[in-house]
Amino acid sequence: MVNKQKLKFLKNFFKTQVEFSHLPNDEKDIFLLKWKNSLLTFLPYNLYKYREYNEQNVSALRSRKAWFSNPLTWNDDIDVTVKYNLHKENVFLKNNCDKFLIKFANSCFDNDALKSNKHINLPSNIGEQLYLSVFKGDEEFNPQRMINFYEPILGHDMAVQITLKMQYLLNIYFNQKNKEEIADAISNFFSLNEMKKKFIMYSVSETYNNDHQWTMYTKKGNGFCIGYSLIPKIEKNFSLLLNLLPVYYGDKKEIEVTKILFKNFEHELGKESKDAIAYKELENIFISFNTKKKEWSGEQEWRFVLHSNEEKGKLVDFDFANALYLGESLKKSQKDTLIEIAKKQGLKVFQRKLDNTKSNWIYKQINLK
Repeated sequence: MVNKQKLKFLKNFFKTQVEFSHLPNDEKDIFLLKWKNSLLTFLPYNLYKYREYNEQNVSALRSRKAWFSNPLTWNDDIDVTVKYNLHKENVFLKNNCDKFLIKFANSCFDNDALKSNKHINLPSNIGEQLYLSVFKGDEEFNPQRMINFYEPILGHDMAVQITLKMQYLLNIYFNQKNKEEIADAISNFFSLNEMKKKFIMYSVSETYNNDHQWTMYTKKGNGFCIGYSLIPKIEKNFSLLLNLLPVYYGDKKEIEVTKILFKNFEHELGKESKDAIAYKELENIFISFNTKKKEWSGEQEWRFVLHSNEEKGKLVDFDFANALYLGESLKKSQKDTLIEIAKKQGLKVFQRKLDNTKSNWIYKQINLK
């Protein structure tokens, strides 16, 4: 699967999750079955895990388990995070605060009485005039200042009516409860990068012949690579496929916190669908969690993801293995141990070695009879 397809896969996966969450309970089982069958047509046929030879990794292989680890223990500190630009946030807030309040002022004129009165001819920038003449410079709303502004244009009764509406709107949108909710929303956005504590993951690759991964993850051939077939041998492992995601390689899209909050205010003023706002931004966050810089693209990574509060990780039943690739630097006793496991589990075994030119790595199948 090429990189663009991985991005499309992530978007479709997120969309499917949202659809599933909105289904009534009696429809979810059928939906899941269709989803699983659909996934098998898109997922790679095989994935691979590079392992150093040690007691823990050999034991996990023998017991048909996999070590799902917390991302906090990984070698890339910005993995499974979203990206913020605090300077950009401050500039956006400074440049758009007045614009938003003008929109808020314009909402005062969404009034049936005003619209039906043909004798009242309001200028197109009345909201801006209202903000600059009535709001700007005051720390608190001054009702009399607003009445004085409108009385020459609308008459006393209509000026009072509009002022009362403004007070009503201010009480709804700028009360203490809403201020606390806004503060909580900002805090939640900036704590998104703490989310990685709540997941454990098992990273795998689309290839068994990546020299960099053999060097880095098997201690220069002092290890092995497990080949997995994504057709589960047992039904309970099928659910793991619903938690398998590709890594997209590119730049993380910055999460624009203040813009999200402004858009939500515009929703409150009837300008935009809140569902549309939430979906777009949550999709961006989901994709960011599964994005790495392009220099990592050679790893061709996929991840099995599970919710867990385990501090470091845990072993999970994982009976997908169908092949074993032995590192070139393993001792004979270590090879014998791995071959014994492979025989018991019916795995094919390949030996990694240099070809006759000493310039290419080849993988020669070992006859286990």
